[in-house]
Amino acid sequence: MIRSGNYSEFSKKIDLFRQSDQNVLYVIGESGVGKTSAALEYINKNGRNNEVLYSVLALPPTLKNFGVELLLKLNISFQKHMHTDQILERVAMALKTHGIKLLLLDDFEKALVSHEGELEKIVMFINILSKITDVKIVLFGLPEIHKLSGRRNEVYEFEQSGIAIS
Repeated sequence: MIRSGNYSEFSKKIDLFRQSDQNVLYVIGESGVGKTSAALEYINKNGRNNEVLYSVLALPPTLKNFGVELLLKLNISFQKHMHTDQILERVAMALKTHGIKLLLLDDFEKALVSHEGELEKIVMFINILSKITDVKIVLFGLPEIHKLSGRRNEVYEFEQSGIAIS
């Protein structure tokens, strides 16, 4: 578990992000620095009362698997033969229906090793999803995901001694 000082700082950053006009936040750091622990503690303390959903990027990291994982987390049924677009429409509808305002997506570095074109599709869907549903999305991962952030998204970097804004 991370030190309480790290969690407190993380919680403040998430709360500021939720109030900002940004749609996507990247939380990066090496393995073991406390990213997942901070996310789980945030869920534990804020959970459903604050319309928060936590998920881990599914393997293999395809857009369809990403959508199915979110539907499972939201207890929404789907059929195996459904097309990806249908699944993603259900995800957007389910997020709205359940009142989800913050999606914490862990292990996002898995997307970097996905099949050709899947990473781009996942990132595009995340950006579209955040806009059409008003859901703020936090992507957790290793420092390699920093290159995905672009200029429009904020990045918080976890370090051994705490969190640094970059």
